[in-house]
Amino acid sequence: MSIKEIWDKYILEFGMPELCAGTFELTFEEFSEAVNNENLNEIDKIIKWLVRGDILILKKTFSMETTRLMKVNTKKMWLRSDSSFHKMLDGCVNFHRIIDKEASLKYASDRVCHASFFFPWNEDDLKVKDKIMNRWRVIKKFNGLNPYDYENNIPSTGTCDRIQTVLYPPREGFSSTHSDPTHNQLTFNSGYLSTRGDTNTYNSGGFYAIGKAGDKIDLEKDIVEGDFSIGVGSIKHGVDRIDPDFTDPVDWNGDLGRWWIGLYSNDSDHVKDRKTTKPDLNIK
Repeated sequence: MSIKEIWDKYILEFGMPELCAGTFELTFEEFSEAVNNENLNEIDKIIKWLVRGDILILKKTFSMETTRLMKVNTKKMWLRSDSSFHKMLDGCVNFHRIIDKEASLKYASDRVCHASFFFPWNEDDLKVKDKIMNRWRVIKKFNGLNPYDYENNIPSTGTCDRIQTVLYPPREGFSSTHSDPTHNQLTFNSGYLSTRGDTNTYNSGGFYAIGKAGDKIDLEKDIVEGDFSIGVGSIKHGVDRIDPDFTDPVDWNGDLGRWWIGLYSNDSDHVKDRKTTKPDLNIK
């Protein structure tokens, strides 16, 4: 049986989850070893847990040096260019955008953050592309894909990879409850570039998922800088407002707040009726 067939088996049995059942943990090394060696017994267990609604926390996915480089080089990009927006069309440049309350209205779900977008056909502005792709290929294989699927695509092929780094600044930063499309990849792939409670980061808010009782499950308490989380994209999740009681002026280009990286293979803007994030209008 292939990894894809395992996914198909459990999705047929349980359906696509919308609510979170809980979390479980593996180190990235343990996860990578199971996937690369095609240990189907272990992979079967992980997929079954995910399809039943659990979220996997992958500990020690990136070193602190790598996460530091991501943040430093993201901020260098901010200094080189103004906030802007570019559709995912052939030739799209790497860019960053301050998504404030007004700009948030242009997106499928509400969010406020400073987001940066990096594409594989451009220069490696983050300077750690190899480290990112080495891990992303493992996750793609786990998703039942070829590890190199989409990696060399350009937007006119329909689907292309995009790396996103995001700063959720204190008082303003949040992402409302939503679910992610699962037709290109089954899981959301979220990385954490800061730790809640550390000096010079943030003290409250962060990643949550909606539980079976309709409550918000705080997942950030299980996460430290360098970790990753994987969950089926149909699970309702979001980011609670970061430090809502923060009283100083917001620095959109600063260090304070919650830093995050997301890996997603998107429908490009060459695709008619492209599938994007689906908001949950009942939960903010």
